[in-house]
Amino acid sequence: MAQYKVSDSIKISRIISGFEGINPDPRLIAEKNGFSSHIEMAEFMKKMKYKWSSECNNYVKSIDEINNKAEFNYIVPDKEDQEYNIADPIDTYIPFLKFLYNRKDEICELLSNTCNSGKIPRYTLSGIVRTKAIYMNDSVANLAMEFSKEKNITQREIFEAAIIEYLQKYGYKEEVEAILEIK
Repeated sequence: MAQYKVSDSIKISRIISGFEGINPDPRLIAEKNGFSSHIEMAEFMKKMKYKWSSECNNYVKSIDEINNKAEFNYIVPDKEDQEYNIADPIDTYIPFLKFLYNRKDEICELLSNTCNSGKIPRYTLSGIVRTKAIYMNDSVANLAMEFSKEKNITQREIFEAAIIEYLQKYGYKEEVEAILEIK
């Protein structure tokens, strides 16, 4: 996974957000984010493991190349040397299927994030709004405040969405879905 500074992640977020508007101008987006040209911005995004998606008209997280090609070393039977057997061609895919199975969580995460980069989930919840005081790291609080201003979203919406997604991911999916359905 790419390691980059917090300022880089903010810059990435701003670039992706810039392309969400109507008729975005890459040169203007590059200038606003401190690049001398849109080409320099594209090189930065490539270095940060993002690629341009024509389908999404925005940058999306790129899939890392497979470093260990040895996992795909399987022998395709030569049809001239042996009789045709339907099991043989299927057997050639077993190492590849094992490779996919061992990485199913990563694959699902990549597939679920396709073209969702920069899209902020918004939830409308019914019920009483209650005040909760929380203590957090100053840097995280500042990031939340900056993100709130940049994306035109309240901090309450940010934290509600974050908590909803966290609860869904770590065992309270059905409970959260029940709350979201009660509107």
